Amino acid sequence: MPFGTEITANGGVNFRLWAPTAQHVELLWTAATVPGQAAQSLRMHRSEAGWHHLELTEARAGDRYHYRIDAGLAVPDPVSRFQPDDVHGPSQIIDPLAFDWGAAESAWRGRPWHEAVIYELHVGTFSAGGDYASIESRFDHLLELGVTAIELMPLADFPGQRNWGYDGALLYAPDACYRQPEDLKRLIRAAHQHGLMVLLDVVYNHFGPEGNYLHCYAPAFFHPDRHTPWGAAIDLDGPQAHWVREFFIQNALYWLEEYRFDGLRLDAVDRIIDTSDPDLLDELAQRVQAGPGRARQIHLVLENDHNDARRYERTTKGQPRHFTAQWNDDLHHALHHLLTGETDGPYQDFVSDAGSSPGSSSTLQPSCSHGSASRSGSGSRSGSASRSGSGSCSIRPPFSVSLLNSSSSVDPSSGPAPGQATATAPCSVLESNARFEDRTTQLIARALTQGFAYQGEPSAFRDGHRRGTPSRHLPPAAMVNFLQNHDQAGNRAFGERLHQLIPTEALDAAFALMLLAPSPPLLFMGEEFDAESPFLFFCDFGPDLAEAVREGRRREFARSYGFTDPASRASIPDPNDPETFTRSRLDWRWRDHPGQAVHPDTDSAALSQQRRFSLCRRLLALRRAQIAPLIPLIEQGGDALVFGRGRLSVQWSTSDHHQLRLIANLNGEPVEMPREIKPPCRSSLILDHRPGTEPTTASETSGSTARVPIQKSHLAPWSVQWWISATAKNT
Repeated sequence: MPFGTEITANGGVNFRLWAPTAQHVELLWTAATVPGQAAQSLRMHRSEAGWHHLELTEARAGDRYHYRIDAGLAVPDPVSRFQPDDVHGPSQIIDPLAFDWGAAESAWRGRPWHEAVIYELHVGTFSAGGDYASIESRFDHLLELGVTAIELMPLADFPGQRNWGYDGALLYAPDACYRQPEDLKRLIRAAHQHGLMVLLDVVYNHFGPEGNYLHCYAPAFFHPDRHTPWGAAIDLDGPQAHWVREFFIQNALYWLEEYRFDGLRLDAVDRIIDTSDPDLLDELAQRVQAGPGRARQIHLVLENDHNDARRYERTTKGQPRHFTAQWNDDLHHALHHLLTGETDGPYQDFVSDAGSSPGSSSTLQPSCSHGSASRSGSGSRSGSASRSGSGSCSIRPPFSVSLLNSSSSVDPSSGPAPGQATATAPCSVLESNARFEDRTTQLIARALTQGFAYQGEPSAFRDGHRRGTPSRHLPPAAMVNFLQNHDQAGNRAFGERLHQLIPTEALDAAFALMLLAPSPPLLFMGEEFDAESPFLFFCDFGPDLAEAVREGRRREFARSYGFTDPASRASIPDPNDPETFTRSRLDWRWRDHPGQAVHPDTDSAALSQQRRFSLCRRLLALRRAQIAPLIPLIEQGGDALVFGRGRLSVQWSTSDHHQLRLIANLNGEPVEMPREIKPPCRSSLILDHRPGTEPTTASETSGSTARVPIQKSHLAPWSVQWWISATAKNT
């Protein structure tokens, strides 16, 4: 790595800083062996390329240092590997080769992506301990659940002791509030010994508002005319962009090589502007593949509002050309609107009924009418209608038709039985003549089968700008599905989780759909046991910035339903209040002391949490046994048929002539199954989920005649069925 400190062959340290506008840089060095000693000032050598360097033979790992710029400001190393005294303090020299990974680690090659079941967590609030060791203590829980990958929210050093991590100032230094760098390595080593992948969330679209000093000596990092919602945009295509780009590429390689992470999730890359060819993202992916990706399986995941399918293209062998997958926000937003009726922010793009408006009644009444202003634009609002009328609309985007293929189990010639009521007329996804009430369900079906719901259509949330590219050719593995994540809970004013907004039977059905769909599922910490603790937005800035963040957040909510008056906005938790952070910690008493109620006023709370965990565990066991082996064989998107609000039939075909089928009624009312949809035979059923009964799985239906697993003419409310069946070989 060309940046930062380097332990030399003779045991000394080479110090390197790219500071193109600095004329003189001094190294302020303090030996760890002499506590309390004043820092020694040593002049560094300057090269024409803007580099300043100095080799110090007496320096050792554990020593601390600053850089003094032009006899003025003393700054930490922007490539510091550790900041024991936070972002403004001195950097500490770390020997990257000192940690003993052990013989077993050399044999670790990662896990294939089709096995991924991702568990996103925030180190500080996952447990009372708030550190890496506390995560390791919960490995048994995660393994029993069926998790195969842990995703850590950003670790880059941030100001203060509490932060989501997206305000990182020093991108190479894991924050000291979570303990030492070797403790992080110890966590990753232990995870690999348990067969768990570890992914890291990284932020390359901006630096945090406090603790970053690059503008003082390397202003070339920032574009003078481009901005993000969080500050100056990174200049990746300017005249000095080479070292700026290398800074971020080396950071990705650093986490993957020095810490042996199994993959990265790149935050909000739609906010990265780069006109180069290749751009930063493509070059980063190429460098990862040519580096650590040659020896083990590395997975790169994007959050990308642009819905750019090119990023996830596969080779002829089915391997990602650049990136493994994208977080599927479209599926989340469509499902969330269907389940809650919320229409604020991006949810407005997934509304079915033109008559829906803020404050109208909902068939699924959320617990309270809270809005949110999102760091990434994921605002929401409760109380909008979930209509069941049969109106039409002429203003919906011109979605294209995608017909079911010839191997489908749809019989267009069949009609209703005499005297039998029919469901809403089925329509393929997405037909231009579909009834407007079904549009939300069409978007769900499209996101399930094709990845993106928006593939070039205008977005009302984005002022009518077109969004997305065609994605039907991508395999389901190119999307990561979720019902919740840190954004979708934490960007609500009060941090509510989904189980606090919708009925239990609705959430049960949503889990049965999401955890068995062929895209890798992601669970947000606590989601697997209906955690009662909220996940709030928290930080720990200095007084001036803290006030600006608090008032700025409340101003953002002023545009949301339920927060139009100052009194309601004043009730929004203060992000800088330590209590906001404390309230966001998971409560594990249900697990550690199952005989004790978690909440004295709610005797059934612990039983409810055990029930949710049991359901998720059972679904993930079914995924591992039945779904995961099929995923590499599903080479492109599937097909779907929508036959009412929340009612859909979906299918994916495999290269070995099997078919994965889903029929779901995500609706509180029963429905007659359209005769056009033929359920497969009972022996193909792997899950029959209905409210009020234990789900029937493949092992329980195989060879059994004790229970008819599905009625051909009737779908119960909130019911989900999955099948795997063989199809005739193509000729």
